Amino acid sequence: MKNNKTRNIFIACVIGAIVIAAVCVICFIPGGPVQLSSAEKAILGYADDHFASQGFEYSNATYEPKTDTYTVRASSKTSADTYFDIFRRGSDGVIGDDYEISVNQRANTISRLQLEIEKNVGELLKDFIMEQVCVFAALETDESTVADVLPMDMKLDMSSIPVPLTLTVWFDSPGTDVSTLAKALIELKALMEDNDVDVDSYSVSLLMYSDKTLDDTRKLSSKLEVTDVASQKILDNSEFITYLEEYINELKLETYK
Repeated sequence: MKNNKTRNIFIACVIGAIVIAAVCVICFIPGGPVQLSSAEKAILGYADDHFASQGFEYSNATYEPKTDTYTVRASSKTSADTYFDIFRRGSDGVIGDDYEISVNQRANTISRLQLEIEKNVGELLKDFIMEQVCVFAALETDESTVADVLPMDMKLDMSSIPVPLTLTVWFDSPGTDVSTLAKALIELKALMEDNDVDVDSYSVSLLMYSDKTLDDTRKLSSKLEVTDVASQKILDNSEFITYLEEYINELKLETYK
């Protein structure tokens, strides 16, 4: 009887310890329900102090363990480009936001426009002389004027892009010589002009892969690339190949400095 009583006390102690440990985990572990709720409440208080008049919607808080950061996404009900993150550091409770970069400096607008350009150019390249591997669009902006030249939620007009556009395309190419690169640039520029796409400069990479192996993979055997070639420099003549050769040599020299 005494042994049973001792055993019951021991089991009760173990259960009690487990319950206490579970409560501690729930209450104090970073990213746990209690800490998440507390961080969200603090972030929403910050939002009420700084953005109450703008009528934003707010997501539930999330936790990123790698940076020990709690984040709430704020977004406009009427503007697709108006969204930003409010974040709270778990280590010291400091709260901040990226409204200035995301909204005022038009990072969201720029990102959206670049994605739209990449999608549209990708469609145009479906019947190109080489198979595209990927397309990147980069809009060059000035922090002091970007809000004036890129209005929020502006509609993309491919024929009249208000800031300089660099179009980067990687091609799966049968060769990586300068003449093949020149042809790719000339044909790419012609395709963009034929479709009234306003491009200021081009960066092209020719990627030549080995034949497929038994596991259906290919390895990159050679490549040739050139960056930021101004559109007006791309001409369909022999002098352009000479220009490219000199330009590529200059880039190589810059690389090894």
